[in-house]
Amino acid sequence: GSMGSIKKCRKKIGQHYQKGRMKMTTIAYKDGVMAADRSLTYKHEWCGNVQKVWKFDTGCLYGARGEGDDRALRALLSKVKTPDDLPTAITLAEIENDVTALFVFPHGEVWTVRSGKDSAEAMKIDGRFHAIGSGRKYALGAMFAGADAGHAVTAAKVFDLYTDGGTDVVTLDSHTPMFPGIENYANSGKDRTNVPPSLFRDMPVQGDG
Repeated sequence: GSMGSIKKCRKKIGQHYQKGRMKMTTIAYKDGVMAADRSLTYKHEWCGNVQKVWKFDTGCLYGARGEGDDRALRALLSKVKTPDDLPTAITLAEIENDVTALFVFPHGEVWTVRSGKDSAEAMKIDGRFHAIGSGRKYALGAMFAGADAGHAVTAAKVFDLYTDGGTDVVTLDSHTPMFPGIENYANSGKDRTNVPPSLFRDMPVQGDG
């Protein structure tokens, strides 16, 4: 029953980072800002809210999706200061969990870093914006149309079943928010009965095209 499902979710949360936790998510980056939803799911069930984006002491931004336990990859990347410091595919393959991280250096260079035996790699991304997770296509479309990273996650919440909850935002030290209140996105989940007529009204077009 429903109580059994809730207990299962709570057990998974109590075990910290169980397999399957963060595959359903949206993490977006654009122009010095990284944003992510907070929804935690396990086997298509909502279990609660978690933090998915971080700013390291190095000034780099990090956001992860994947099998849930990203602590090994997060610890490894927290020491990286330059692209030359990024771990090799051999090192990334030694991490058991399949995790994909969106990783941004203080000067704005964007990389995706993947751990796991079958998918280990570090790849540079050209362009001002990128997104990962189940809602990535909605976030990418929103950012191409002019939205910043936070509003891109909001767009993903509207259309992606597995992007929900509040929105966490981290920024590079050199970044000045383009839109006031960028650190204060709505803390509620999706509401498809009240989608604004124009989510990006009054925003200048900033696409790469």
